[in-house]
This record gives sequence, C-alpha cells and structure tokens, in this order.
Amino acid sequence: MYVLSVMAIKSNIQDFRPTREKFSKKIRLLSGGFTTLDFFPKGEITIFPWDSKMDDWVVKNQGLPPNEFLVQAVQRVVPLNQCPVQKLVYSDVQTILLVSRAMRNNSVYAHQAKCPSCGFVHPEDIIRIPDDMEMVGVKADGYVGHDTFTLPDCNDEVSIRPLTVGDIQRLDQRTEIENSTVRRELAELLWGVVAVGGGKPDSLEELDRWYGALSPADQLHYNLMRRELDPHLSTEIKYSCNRCKVEFSVPVQLDSEFFRQRIDRKSTRLNSSHEWISRMPSSA
Repeated sequence: MYVLSVMAIKSNIQDFRPTREKFSKKIRLLSGGFTTLDFFPKGEITIFPWDSKMDDWVVKNQGLPPNEFLVQAVQRVVPLNQCPVQKLVYSDVQTILLVSRAMRNNSVYAHQAKCPSCGFVHPEDIIRIPDDMEMVGVKADGYVGHDTFTLPDCNDEVSIRPLTVGDIQRLDQRTEIENSTVRRELAELLWGVVAVGGGKPDSLEELDRWYGALSPADQLHYNLMRRELDPHLSTEIKYSCNRCKVEFSVPVQLDSEFFRQRIDRKSTRLNSSHEWISRMPSSA
C-alpha cells in the first residue's frame, strides 16, 4: 500500500495506490481470449480506467487512422504482459476501450428512450456498462477457434473465425490493386472464412467469386451470421413501452454524447468533446 508519511491536506482517502492500480477491472474477454491464452489464462484481462492522461493522448493523436488509433489506445489501458497486440481479437479491443472509458463515469450511461409507436418518452434509464449490454457471440471455454453454420439455399457448410488485430492491420495494408480486385468492405467480410464445405480457400479472390454466386438469401444469412458470431457488446437496448406495451430497441449512441454523462441528479454533465469512440468501425 502506498503511504504518505506527512500530509498537510486532510483527506478521507485511505488507500493511496495509483488510480489505475486501485480501480482496475478484470473481465473475461467475449472471445474467451482463445488467441491469447498463453498470456491471459481463462481469457481474463485487466483493464485500467480511462484517465486524464488518456484524454491528453486522444487530443494529440486524433489524426491517426481509425484502426491504428484503436490499436494504440488499447495498449494504454491494458497491461499486455508481452502479448503482441496483433493477437488480440479485434472486437475484444472495442469492448476493452468501451469498458475503460465507461469506468470514467462509474461504468454507467444515462439514456432516455422514446417509443417509435406512440411517442411516449420514458424516464431516464441508467445503463451499466458492460453489465446491461447484450453480449453477442460469446465464446465458451475450449472454443476451437471457428464457428460453423449452413447456408439455407445452397446448403454450403461455412466455417468462420473472429478477426484479430493482425487481420485488420493486414486489410488496411492492402494495395489499391488488391482493393480493386476485392473491395475493402467485402475483403473484411470474407477474411475470416476458414472453410466452405470442408475445403480451405486458396485465395480471397476465390471467396469473392463464391460469395458473388450466392443467392440473395444466402448472402443475407452469411452477413447476419458473420455479425452474430463476432464476439461483441450490442449497443441495442431493448424496451417495452410503458404506455402502449410495444417492444422496441434503441441504439445507444456511443459517440461524443457518451462523454457527457450525468454525474449527479442535478443534470450536471461532464465536459468533454472527445469523439474517439465514434470512429470505431462497427463489428463486421
């Protein structure tokens, strides 16, 4: 424990360990940490709370490309213990940064929902992050590294895996010629395909040709499964209207508004203009 021998100030603080050490939080990665088990047993990782030093870093580095911004940021809020950042599952990086930044506001988000059916405005709701957010695509212990599903029309059995930071960096390094052959968005969508019908793809171009020959229903199903199997926190908050009883969901806007959270019941709000989280690419 950190102890100051002489203090002129009169503080009620009993524990003088640094903020990062004292208020860190350990979570189990939604991917189960299957790519980093050698560094983080059981997929558990320690996250430091967002602090003023991170705010300063954000201001100085807003010009970084979005993905590089996130990669550098996560290395500042997690002790990687010599784990190469490239091995982290990319959607886990998004979760880590979300949890870290939420800790700045006691891990809560003040949100007010309006029913799209009758227009009733619900009382302000306090959402705990990540506790009240739906966890999508969570991987169990012993996860083999990929998921398998069958397309409804052609009955192809498809195996896909979550993308890592290294995958995203490789996608960002693709040349103009490569992107002209398979556009960047489609390349990311197909990058995690491990096998189709038990056969491993020889190239991205081969997958592009396969995907382009799928029926609209199969393409839609593939896209949905790609999103649902990717381990991430859903920002869709579900409600049942107090007036008309219609069930609806509202996307939580985790952008600059996320940093102006209520800190007391007098509507005092934090002052911050940082918009780093709005730069986060949506999960594939």
